[in-house]
Amino acid sequence: MVRLEARHLRVLCVIADAGSLRKAAVQLEMTQPALTAQLQRIEAALGGPAFLRGADGCRPTPLGQFLVARARPLLDDLESLLESAVGLAADGERQQLRVGCTPSHVTTGWLERLRSLAPEAEVVLHVDNSARTLMGLLGQRQLDFAYLYANEGSSFPVLPGVEQRTVMAREPQFVAVSADSPLAGAEKVELTDLADASWVVNSSGDDEAAHIRRVCASAGFAPRLVNISDIPTSRALIVRGDCIAVCQPTSMPKDGLAVRRMIGDPFGVHLFFAWHRESAWASLVSDAFDALVAEYVGGAGRNPEYGEWLQHGLVLQ
Repeated sequence: MVRLEARHLRVLCVIADAGSLRKAAVQLEMTQPALTAQLQRIEAALGGPAFLRGADGCRPTPLGQFLVARARPLLDDLESLLESAVGLAADGERQQLRVGCTPSHVTTGWLERLRSLAPEAEVVLHVDNSARTLMGLLGQRQLDFAYLYANEGSSFPVLPGVEQRTVMAREPQFVAVSADSPLAGAEKVELTDLADASWVVNSSGDDEAAHIRRVCASAGFAPRLVNISDIPTSRALIVRGDCIAVCQPTSMPKDGLAVRRMIGDPFGVHLFFAWHRESAWASLVSDAFDALVAEYVGGAGRNPEYGEWLQHGLVLQ
């Protein structure tokens, strides 16, 4: 009788994803007859069929659905465990501190602070526009720590094992316009003055378009949105005066682009650190929270306009 092992569970998952033995055999680098024979041995050990075979491929039975659903997280955990073990056992290899972040102009500052706090570690950075994606990686133990921002109105699932600490309860967002725009000369920009503008949004971010629509609707107009995923194109269109963009207040004006604060600070984000409590670096990140926040505030304050807001409006938790 076949004793079921992790590799057999992986076979079942691949077949379920592929939808046919032929496609699954290609992915597993096996011949179809060999895969068929292996599946038959697995099903014999289970005492029942895991898949129904037909002209249109393979469809999991209730038993197959149960096994595949339970097997996926087990295989993910096993893969993560083995990767961590191999990394620790490799002769002379440094332990990695895997850091995620949403794009920020002050990333380099607190990254250097992390390196100084853990000089024995190799700090590996993963940047993604989506905080939800990074939170998912934390939950899967593929990241140890993350610096994230979330647009107001965005929600995130509570993930087992993931801790969060707020850096800033609400950080206002500024607006980027062409340096040749009349708005560039204003001390602050009124939201309604942007009613006729085209707004750049990055579709790979979390709820950015919805956030802009919601805020503009409260001012009585519907914004015209332009989806652009790369920064160089966005910047070029803003400099030409074709578009504007909500931007981080740490953005510095340069190369034909002006950054202005908005009256009433209608756009805001929540800044926070998150880490997995079972990470080998959990205690370091938790203990270093105040130092990391100080690094952020110091870097952000180098923008004079934002530095003024930090002095008068900063709320830390």
